[in-house]
Amino acid sequence: MPLEQQSRPGEETVYFFQQSPAVIKSSSLEELLQKPEECCFISVENEDYDGSAVGLPVTFSDEKWKTVQAFLFLLAGLSVSALALAGVHDRQPITSPLPDIVFTYFNQVDNGLEMSEYLILLVTYSTFTTMLFHHHRWIIFRRVFVVAGLLYLGRGVTMFVTVLPQANLYYPCAAKMNNTNPLLIARRAVSLLSGLGLSINGKLVYCGDFIYSGHTCSLVLCSLVFAEYTPQSHLFWRIAKWIIYGFATLGIFFVTVSRTHYTIDVLIAYCVTTVLFRVYHTISSNSQLKVESTNNTPNYLSRLWFFGIISYFERNTPDSKLPARFSCPIRRPALPRCLSFCQNVRSWLATDKLQFEDQKLLSSH
Repeated sequence: MPLEQQSRPGEETVYFFQQSPAVIKSSSLEELLQKPEECCFISVENEDYDGSAVGLPVTFSDEKWKTVQAFLFLLAGLSVSALALAGVHDRQPITSPLPDIVFTYFNQVDNGLEMSEYLILLVTYSTFTTMLFHHHRWIIFRRVFVVAGLLYLGRGVTMFVTVLPQANLYYPCAAKMNNTNPLLIARRAVSLLSGLGLSINGKLVYCGDFIYSGHTCSLVLCSLVFAEYTPQSHLFWRIAKWIIYGFATLGIFFVTVSRTHYTIDVLIAYCVTTVLFRVYHTISSNSQLKVESTNNTPNYLSRLWFFGIISYFERNTPDSKLPARFSCPIRRPALPRCLSFCQNVRSWLATDKLQFEDQKLLSSH
């Protein structure tokens, strides 16, 4: 039985195993082709693939333009969150902190927020490097951008509608203004975005962003992404996953004991991030869940308010889990072009220098 692999640039061909009582699975294509056609179905299974099978090649398209659109969506979500905090700062009530179980049994750690943010940078850089060298980096970046955009969009709404009193009375909040105008709010939002929402950059001086914790969202999301897109069949990646989990847990603990957030902020952030991540990947790996409900096939996930966003970005994604493969983000043919460009620039500068010296000699004579 002849089997053909068809792929285009930027796409990878993957074969699924077929759900049938007469299936022979093997990692060797030649071994399968030696089997008689009438005995069974022939297919190829990727060892890092956990999806169901159809017996036909499936291509993963990069859809780079959609990744750019997802990044713009993330910027919109971050902007909404920054604008909400910029406006909430002047509305925050000046009262005692609310009762909190962690505040009762743990002493306040003054530099806990700083320690948490350094852990955030460590976890984020580790996850970003893994995503960058993944073979399907464009798809993963697109998914992370959409999930993070939804998280910060929701965070902007929740912190705006309910303003809690300051949990840490010693946090250096900026002075409040009696008259807040749109221009002032816009300036504050730009300052917050330029500091990436981190206090170690000296830009997080506006208070009131409690429900829910953005620090927790970042730590949990990076942990989930690292575990999802690394080959957990290998011992190295399993150990690395638990190290990332440990750093994320420690970072969340420092956020709470530093009294930057109430415990309820952390719990809500954890629940929202994990549920949104799981729902997104459930929809993206099942074509039946990417369409609206019908009388015969109801799809209750299509009633989610963000279903249209997920369906748009994952419309052309096959029913499968991305194979855990890695590759260099810079293609080999691009390296000679870069070297050739550098050589051309160097020769151009040398020629220009000689012409300049010739003109100088002529002018001197």
